[in-house]
Amino acid sequence: MSKKTKKQNKALPNRWFFNKYLLCLIFFLVWMLIFDRHSWRTQRQLTNSIRVLTIEKNEFTDKYKNALQQQKDLKKDPEKYARDNYFMHAENEQVFYIEKNKELDERSRK
Repeated sequence: MSKKTKKQNKALPNRWFFNKYLLCLIFFLVWMLIFDRHSWRTQRQLTNSIRVLTIEKNEFTDKYKNALQQQKDLKKDPEKYARDNYFMHAENEQVFYIEKNKELDERSRK
């Protein structure tokens, strides 16, 4: 073998790295994953924000349903609603509010 052939054989293993298609592919992947407007990080942030907004939507839907129920109760019987929620009473009666002791409840459960 001549000296040129030995030099060419040594250069062949490193030559695949300088392939123009491979370099373009690597550049494209780096660009799309990091620098592009629709990068992986951006998509992850958008997915997280969608998840948070969905949770908030469900919470507000529940609050809306509760408000509608309270509105129906108020229109149906305002006196009962005032007695139950605001502890109002007539002049000639007494109302006793009994509050449960949380410590006793926890002890009885054990």
